[in-house]
Amino acid sequence: MRLSTSGPIDEQALAEGLSPQTRRQRGAYFTPVEVVDQVLDAVQRQLPSGRIAFIDPACGAGAFLARIAERFPESELYGLELDEGSLQLAQQRVPRAVLRHGDALRGGALERLLDEVHAPFEVWVGNPPYNGTSALLKDAARWRALASRVELARGQSLREDYVFFMLRALERLKVRRGALAFVTSATLLDAWAYAPVRKLLCEALCLREVQPLGRGVFRDTQVSTCFTVFTTDGHRVLREPFRAVDAAALELDEAWAARGERLPALVPFSRPGLKTRFDELLVDDDRDALIDRMRRFCAGEALELPHPQKLAALPRVAFDVKKVRRFIHPRGRRAWCYLDRRLIPRGDHRFQGDEDPHACDVKLAFSVRELPLWASVFDEPGCVTMYRHTRFAPLYWRGAVNLSRPVKDPRAAFEAIASFVMSEEVQNIWAPAFATRRDLPVPFDVLEGAERAAAPRLHRPRRSRTAAR
Repeated sequence: MRLSTSGPIDEQALAEGLSPQTRRQRGAYFTPVEVVDQVLDAVQRQLPSGRIAFIDPACGAGAFLARIAERFPESELYGLELDEGSLQLAQQRVPRAVLRHGDALRGGALERLLDEVHAPFEVWVGNPPYNGTSALLKDAARWRALASRVELARGQSLREDYVFFMLRALERLKVRRGALAFVTSATLLDAWAYAPVRKLLCEALCLREVQPLGRGVFRDTQVSTCFTVFTTDGHRVLREPFRAVDAAALELDEAWAARGERLPALVPFSRPGLKTRFDELLVDDDRDALIDRMRRFCAGEALELPHPQKLAALPRVAFDVKKVRRFIHPRGRRAWCYLDRRLIPRGDHRFQGDEDPHACDVKLAFSVRELPLWASVFDEPGCVTMYRHTRFAPLYWRGAVNLSRPVKDPRAAFEAIASFVMSEEVQNIWAPAFATRRDLPVPFDVLEGAERAAAPRLHRPRRSRTAAR
């Protein structure tokens, strides 16, 4: 694709010139000039006098560097880019910039570029890729080298490229004066998975600005985005970074925690939900339509589905109608799923005979560390879908202890927990402040109230067909 460099370049048109697979792998969604100017306006408020170096470690076709050259004509400009065609366009647009070809996360290209930077104050700026599943995950040694700087809790992981770019910038800014201003996914602001990253950034740098950009900033995407500005000078934020603590929410959290337990501790026996990673093939609202599609797939017939490369990577397996199972979406919508572990290659989904907790016909499904926070009790066998951090607790399944606090009527306790999670205080006060950062505390009086209400109908718990075998 040939584009003139004599006038404004449509950065997003450049991304659309890449193949869908390449674009997805690289997270290539170039930056509108309006967003570039918003970021640079915020950066300008933090700049000292003297020589400034701007460094864009994923510069694309030069969206940031071209505007910086216009707005800061005395600055030094440095960029690194993986795609050679984009790099050539960037060099044509900004001839005075020092640009290099390479991967900022591997191979030493970034280190060689930084050897050429001599200004006493440097600004790391840009729109690094965020594609949900970084290619770095396939490079175990390099992933560990970067992730080792972050203290991850159980269940947390670093998966998006923008996080690794921030960690690279942080390495440099620990020994040099400067600033960091990246456009990123809004998951940086509140996702539980990235809480350690927020903590690390705010302990090492001074958070100056947080600007949510909303959805739809980048053409053909619905990802919610933001930008943040940090500097090496100023007061560090050591607790609750990015958001002020809501006093009413904090009061509720402390009161509930003092007379109860956090939800994952109160319901200790739970399982992750099912994420097929290919709902277009394996899930359907219509059972007969699912059976027909899976018969044709297993027979080797070509199917017209989105993501043909993902479809081609799946093995062809023998069709078995017994593998068609109920599929329960968050908030209760029912569908059907073809459940074959060879087509759903995730190690935490071991659905085998009596060891299948999804077969239990009473289960509490709930989310943790996410918005919207929700919970519901389902009373039929079926797979619970995993939306981010969905869990489910089967009730009468092989003698498992589902509640840390003994209760006379576990079913009533599950229903009381679900009602509490969906209550106005939790949904409108506690969840907006804390749902993405800590587990919900459930006061024991919620369970005691359920016991009193259920007293006239106490009965011996019924066992599911799975437990009875």
